[in-house]
Amino acid sequence: MAKRIGYLSGTDAMVLTRIAAEGIGTIPLSNGWDDHGKYIAHITPADGLSLIVAPFHKVMAAPGDPVGPKDVLTSALEAAIPILIVAPEDVQIKIRKFLKNRKVEFVTPENLLETMKSILKV
Repeated sequence: MAKRIGYLSGTDAMVLTRIAAEGIGTIPLSNGWDDHGKYIAHITPADGLSLIVAPFHKVMAAPGDPVGPKDVLTSALEAAIPILIVAPEDVQIKIRKFLKNRKVEFVTPENLLETMKSILKV
């Protein structure tokens, strides 16, 4: 099966262009608020995603909102799709508490392309 990544709005377009040049498909995903693509909570293994990339703010709800990272990421986690959360290194410690007990990997914007290639083995 061809490799495909799902990405949420805000993911670096030039990184997506570079990964597409490697023959990797790119599929837009929505967090349910922005209508950017397929709603991430409806992801299934049939979507054939090899990786999901999301800036942290796209999986974090506003304070007091009943929907949060658990709701947004559950389908992808259940489908065992690796998830990269993009955030500057100096805030990763702060945001880890919001994603505790979630099997996600954090990556800085500067290391996104190389980390994606490593996960996808390209």
